[in-house]
Amino acid sequence: QQQQQEQQQQQQQNTEGSEEVDPNVLFELALLYYKTMTKETNGNLLDYESKIDLSALYKQATAGPFDPDRHENPGFFDFVGKDRVTAWKALEDLSVEEAKAAFSSILREKVPDFEEWLQKRLAQKRERERRERELRMREQQKVDQQRMLEQQKRMAEEQTKKQQELQMKQKQALEAQQRMMEEKREKEERARKAMLNIVGVTFDKDGNVTEETKPTLFDKEFITNFKKVTGENNDSHATVTNGEVLTVRVPAPSDGPARIIWQMCTDDYDLSFGVDYEPIPAQENGVVPLHEVLPVTKIDSFKQVVTGTDVSKTPGTWLLRFDNSYSYFRSKTVYYRVFVNKLSSTQQQQ
Repeated sequence: QQQQQEQQQQQQQNTEGSEEVDPNVLFELALLYYKTMTKETNGNLLDYESKIDLSALYKQATAGPFDPDRHENPGFFDFVGKDRVTAWKALEDLSVEEAKAAFSSILREKVPDFEEWLQKRLAQKRERERRERELRMREQQKVDQQRMLEQQKRMAEEQTKKQQELQMKQKQALEAQQRMMEEKREKEERARKAMLNIVGVTFDKDGNVTEETKPTLFDKEFITNFKKVTGENNDSHATVTNGEVLTVRVPAPSDGPARIIWQMCTDDYDLSFGVDYEPIPAQENGVVPLHEVLPVTKIDSFKQVVTGTDVSKTPGTWLLRFDNSYSYFRSKTVYYRVFVNKLSSTQQQQ
């Protein structure tokens, strides 16, 4: 115990005499020094006991305490191996950090040249890090300069554009009506194409799927792709066990009217599906009234992607109900997704 205390005091003195170094870096450098110098001195760098102690500390730092179930005992005639294992066992529950520190401490105590070698290595490391910092700074300066040039170019282009717009103001005023009508048609066309790209169908003013796009919902390739996309998202598919009703709550925006679009299908079997709307706040008696949007109905959802829409004019929550309560033995896998968008003033008027 007294020897251990002396080693700790020596370690403290060595640490105080040099800069604070990451223990893991210090251990790696100490290990590198020991291996290198051992080769150069043909194993005569340290006395036998010190080498045994270093071997034990290395094992403790890299493999933990000696475990007879995991670590082999040396052979009968392997006397050096026995000494190493005995020293390893004596370390008992010495922590990894303490073992690494003790390894470095022995080299500092026993090898006078180690400290000088260590400081040279640390100086090289600092110099390398300094150069890397300078390189990063130069690269960042180039990026900043390039960004500044691009910003100046954009500002010049914007200024030129403003001047051109000012010169063409009179002409634009005359063409304003025609352009607005054209933009409206283009916007409607983009909205129609966007709806087709997202949900595969478009809706009429009453919220029904248009007849021209309805066949898409029964297309096998569309159904397969729908299952693939939703199946990759854990929040877009679920198993509804037999006798169960799964309810998915979809909050509506609280700052104005909004539209919801829902889509769902199943694997191999039908499923009952319906939608209710739960407005906020509740009535004075605390009862929350439910508005039936879509009655719960059994649907051949394995043959199509069931699609519908609804508009909320007051804050609340849509309740999507996947009803498998009528099935006594069979669970159903359901794939679904919803889109909720706040309505613009134009859409509200429509």
